[in-house]
Amino acid sequence: DEVHIRLIITANRASAVRRQDMSRTWVLPHFGVSEVANPTASCTSASELKELFASVEPALRGQRSIPGRLDLARANLDARSPSQRVRFAPPQTERWQRMGIWECADGVHAELGGGVVTSEGPSGSSGWAAARLCEPVHREERAEITVEVLADVVVRVGWMSTRSSLVGADELSFGFGAFGVKSNAMRFQEYGRRYGKGDRITSVLDRSCVAAEIHFSINGVPCENTPAFVVPEDEIVGPLLFAVCGRPGFKVKLV
Repeated sequence: DEVHIRLIITANRASAVRRQDMSRTWVLPHFGVSEVANPTASCTSASELKELFASVEPALRGQRSIPGRLDLARANLDARSPSQRVRFAPPQTERWQRMGIWECADGVHAELGGGVVTSEGPSGSSGWAAARLCEPVHREERAEITVEVLADVVVRVGWMSTRSSLVGADELSFGFGAFGVKSNAMRFQEYGRRYGKGDRITSVLDRSCVAAEIHFSINGVPCENTPAFVVPEDEIVGPLLFAVCGRPGFKVKLV
């Protein structure tokens, strides 16, 4: 029998969906299943996602058509208010190794008892890799961290969740890169100015209010008069950690 597929599942961004397909599209961003909804809906939960695939799989195999309860699931999603939205990081895949006050990904090394971190790249590849401080920042807390850039290699500093792998790559990581760009969930926007070897980058994470604020400065001068990121605390799950990531050869030290 002919199977009538009424739903499109895409691993792309909402901007890549044709207008005529918007009403029947669930968007799965590249960096983990952080949002499964149409462009105007809120996040779905893991249980709802499992139900979705359990319903879609038989139809894709030609066993039966997609049941109408998917339409009910969509209606429930669309009815959620923005205040019910929660940011998600992807499932944890990075293996972190404790090195003094840092936790380092594959290819990143920290001086024991010191604040210097450098990278050879993950298993010798040209890919980006990260290190993060072990001390978490919880709700109602504030932290200020400064690092000095020691190499002419692209680097990004900021904050990440315990499940993040790179700074600024998922919904719960927030970065400021050497090209003068801030990033969150791989969305990039011009911010401040470029920085490089010899510059000192300071980041302040303030979680003392209803919304967390993240500020950056270069050599003591604020990048902008407004925060780089303002995130409602209800959208943040768990603590955040200061982190740095970059191409092989990046090197920074805590100041």
